[in-house]
Amino acid sequence: MPNVHTLVLYIENRYPVDGSQHRLLLALYSALPNLTTLHLLKLDTTSSLQHTLSLTQYAPQSRIPTLRHLGIQRGFFRTVQEVIGTVRTQKDVLRSIEIRRTCIPSVVDLLAVLQRELPCLENVEFEENTVGPWDDVWFRWADGEYDRGRHAREMVEEKGVRQTLDEMIAGLRLVRPRS
Repeated sequence: MPNVHTLVLYIENRYPVDGSQHRLLLALYSALPNLTTLHLLKLDTTSSLQHTLSLTQYAPQSRIPTLRHLGIQRGFFRTVQEVIGTVRTQKDVLRSIEIRRTCIPSVVDLLAVLQRELPCLENVEFEENTVGPWDDVWFRWADGEYDRGRHAREMVEEKGVRQTLDEMIAGLRLVRPRS
């Protein structure tokens, strides 16, 4: 399927997962030689008691030379290492990463990996994420702005990815929403 450039995987874990699903995904990735954009939506590795899910079961296991954009949205992860492992697999080719409305423990570790290990990164979108069921991720920016990551778009255009990630790490705040 050489004409397919974008793949959106909407993953629900309401039903038991078996190994054949993962083998089929590996075949799908290899059948997409020109894949530039991959979005992984609604992957929950925390709530299933019957089976264990992992981002690595759904993400490509090897580098995709044409992949430029990775999006992870509305996910829940047991460990930050799941996300870091997926990012590191594609680190030499990714130009853009988008993580939205996702629960990731130890956000600062992920931001540090994005800053240090992705040499080609040109854009980062990191909005409305949490580190657990109770703590929202907020950023206090150098210009005084305080938000859940939306200001990053402007910062990337103005100051570049590295400085934006510096400010995100320095200004990271965890806020428990009022009930």
